Amino acid sequence: MRKSNIWVWTLLVALLNGCGGGGTKPASGAGTPNQSSSGGQPGTADNSGSGGVPSVLPGVNLEVVQDQAIIGKLMRFADVKDWYFTRNGQLADVIFDSAESHDNGTGSAVLEQSNTDWTKTDRLFSTFLLPVQPGKSYTLSFWMKSETMQPSLEVYGVFWDKNQKELENSRGSQIANSVVNKWEQGFIRINIPDNSEIKYFSIKVFMAHQGINGKIWVDDFAFQEGNQLPPRSPKKAFNGTVTKVDQLGNMQVFENGSWKDFFPFALVDVDGNRDLSVYANQGFNMKLNAWSAADVKNAYAKGLYTALNITLPMMYDSQNISDLENRLQGILNDPQAASKLLFYYVDNEFFNRLPRVVNTVNAIRAKDNGARPIYMLQGDYALTRKYNDLSDIAGAYVATNRLQEDPSIIEQPSMFEYEIMDRMPDQRQPVVFAEITRGVRNNFRPVLFGAIAKGARGAAFWRDGGSAGDITKRVWWNDLPKIKQEIDKMMAAGIIQASHNSAFHVTPSNKEVITGTRVVNGVGYIIAANPTSSTVIASLNLSGLNYTPSALQDFITGATTGTVSASSASFTISPYGSRVIKLLQ
Repeated sequence: MRKSNIWVWTLLVALLNGCGGGGTKPASGAGTPNQSSSGGQPGTADNSGSGGVPSVLPGVNLEVVQDQAIIGKLMRFADVKDWYFTRNGQLADVIFDSAESHDNGTGSAVLEQSNTDWTKTDRLFSTFLLPVQPGKSYTLSFWMKSETMQPSLEVYGVFWDKNQKELENSRGSQIANSVVNKWEQGFIRINIPDNSEIKYFSIKVFMAHQGINGKIWVDDFAFQEGNQLPPRSPKKAFNGTVTKVDQLGNMQVFENGSWKDFFPFALVDVDGNRDLSVYANQGFNMKLNAWSAADVKNAYAKGLYTALNITLPMMYDSQNISDLENRLQGILNDPQAASKLLFYYVDNEFFNRLPRVVNTVNAIRAKDNGARPIYMLQGDYALTRKYNDLSDIAGAYVATNRLQEDPSIIEQPSMFEYEIMDRMPDQRQPVVFAEITRGVRNNFRPVLFGAIAKGARGAAFWRDGGSAGDITKRVWWNDLPKIKQEIDKMMAAGIIQASHNSAFHVTPSNKEVITGTRVVNGVGYIIAANPTSSTVIASLNLSGLNYTPSALQDFITGATTGTVSASSASFTISPYGSRVIKLLQ
């Protein structure tokens, strides 16, 4: 994949003649990250469409990777001509450090400038195009090392047609390391849209525009089809006196002198004009935006536990940390309120470790004295490990149409965000929450049960009222009591609490079906969800089960269902439905 240097001169001539604009906006439809503190998920946004650097500069020669055998272990930096680099919107030589390598001694690329403008961040682009197939998913992995904890990378890419014409940007994520001066592997999922024009993919890596500089080295990229993730990284437990969370993410609360298993089914923001018992009667058991002792006690009287939202003091200078401390002290001084406040909630969309972020967490922990965990919902899934010491549990978005409810759009689950967060190397916070936002329609059930299949031990919905509209008018509202009954039954049997990383695995032949497994008292269970408008036959290959199942039983209804053998199972799932299947011995 070596290139001629002729294109460098061509490019410089083009730049001198004013060729600097253009580019493609992200597939997410957002030109810049959404910095809302209440449920929006920013994903990746490249503002190159407004005066910045286009995805490929004039004169850059693109070449298709022909040797499929090398795609799985690809893109070291010994040949810097496979990449091009921009700084301050201008072409530059790739900043290459021959003294720093992940494991092969061939050197690595270095990005350093982040600034506060998309056009002025250091950017690294691949000049090669990787063949892809529409509708498939790929795992982009690489190694990175940071000089300081604060800088983050934006990692995603561009889709191209057969004529090497740029079509659109992919989604991606910001990503950072857990510690400084250590090579750590990162993972990003690239989902190829069902667009027959898409034939190729190229890579973009650049410093997130935070104005926080510090070197980040990148090396040893790989691009592989499917779910190519490492084993689940070890997690830390939280042993509080009000709330406990084990290494798998299972939550327990202390009430009436004993610990009880608890699946938090929460609303992030409630409608202030609605009686809270409406939510509790439908199946919710928490709200995440308590503000005072009276608020906590009123919510519990209506059937809801609470969390204290500590996001605003971290994000806005106008928010006073001492005010937050005073409100928390008011709750802690009231025993009835203190026993019903389960944890602290952070909607993290600010993507850095500013002093006020650290100070807010330290202030809360000083008051709380280890009784309750801090839950951080990550706006970008690959950033979670950056906050290992500032957060005790984590959450991921599990749906893609996050910011709108469009009757013409059926929400498609994005379990990959949960999976990558849960299995990112050196990420130590148990991923408890699956976050569902207002854009979800018919797929609320499969999104939720799909997340549980992948390991979620709680869920939250944003939101009721305001721009989200009336929650009671949503198509899934009337299904909530049944959903909660099914979750309670699974909890009582220990299915949700069991490891989602057992030796028992299933592989669906239908790419639409979302699956996960559990083993409880030696018996295997399959959790499956169908996010499509048609009934599907879930055909699964079985492996790792230490007995030959005699039959399949619907765990929820008790009815015998489907067919099974030593190596396969098959059963139907209704449109937008879910199944919990027990493999009888």
